[in-house]
Amino acid sequence: MANVERLREALYPLLNEVEVVGIDEVQFFDAEILPLAVELIALGKRVIVAGLDTTFAAEPFGPVPDLMAIADTVTKLSAVCMVCGAAAIHTQRLGQSQELVMVGATGMYEARCRAHFRPFLDEHASEQLELGGELSGSTRGAAAGGSRAG
Repeated sequence: MANVERLREALYPLLNEVEVVGIDEVQFFDAEILPLAVELIALGKRVIVAGLDTTFAAEPFGPVPDLMAIADTVTKLSAVCMVCGAAAIHTQRLGQSQELVMVGATGMYEARCRAHFRPFLDEHASEQLELGGELSGSTRGAAAGGSRAG
């Protein structure tokens, strides 16, 4: 888990110079990110967070559901399913590990729609669609189920 106290120490000396605080990959922070966000808002800062709202097992991911509950607005984004090209709201893990976070897991995840999402799928059962030049590289590698609350 990312250390909220270290973030606070790095951020607070800069608060007089910023109006907006953005935090990406917020799912990796512990529950202490919630009071920090509330503190920053009380100080008049606009706080925008982004992160996955569910794990590869389709369970709530870290503090994201609680942040969504207190947010003024929530924008839930989707990716493109790597099987059929439909809107994807899930992150499919390819492989057999059940660890919540896999460090250096490049190529171990792909976006999936509800119809093609298979929790706990092993790496040999992947049905990934080869998407030629239709999608940009940044979209093709995007994980699904992301949310941005602010």
